[in-house]
Amino acid sequence: MYNVDSDGALSNLRIYRSDNIYELDGAWNVALSPDGQHLYVTALIGDALSVYDVASDGALSNPRIYRHGNIHQLNGAWGVALSPDGQHLYVTAHDRDTLSVYDVASDGALSNRRYLASNNKLFGVRDMTLSPDGQHLYVTASKRREGTLSVYDVASNGTLSNPRVYRNGALSNPRVYRNVDTHELNVDLSIVAYCVSIVLITFIDCAVVRMSP
Repeated sequence: MYNVDSDGALSNLRIYRSDNIYELDGAWNVALSPDGQHLYVTALIGDALSVYDVASDGALSNPRIYRHGNIHQLNGAWGVALSPDGQHLYVTAHDRDTLSVYDVASDGALSNRRYLASNNKLFGVRDMTLSPDGQHLYVTASKRREGTLSVYDVASNGTLSNPRVYRNGALSNPRVYRNVDTHELNVDLSIVAYCVSIVLITFIDCAVVRMSP
């Protein structure tokens, strides 16, 4: 963790390592609550999701760790996202092929888990992002060279419905930027939503696809 100066420079490095207090083995993704008071971290190898309180100086404290087991489906915890109002949290478990939804309390604690189990939409589920209005969730999945992008409607209570699955060759008006001389793209799988545009960086083909949903 760093402080960010007015010119964008980083300073005051503080490192939190995986130990008896922190579960950060394979720390993979983070999400900050809209009010900036809680940080959520997935641990891909540790099969866990951690919640931290965030002080005014950015310091982390009061870790609460949710581990994979009968209650929480977090085997290969990968992506994490919060609704714009901070009341619902979404987390993917790549090795379990599941997407879980939690209610978020005012102290950042999670409850009322609901999850979508493995199916052809979530096989190898990886990352996700919410639309700015919180009404749609976009989820990527990739395993055994089969990649999908799924779109869900999000209800006011965080519940997901009406999945639409896009596979290779099935996107609306795609414009593809590949890893050639003019486009340096790392091999990664993530999606970013901004207004009505979606950017998808594919895991297999090292390409960026921009489309309108």
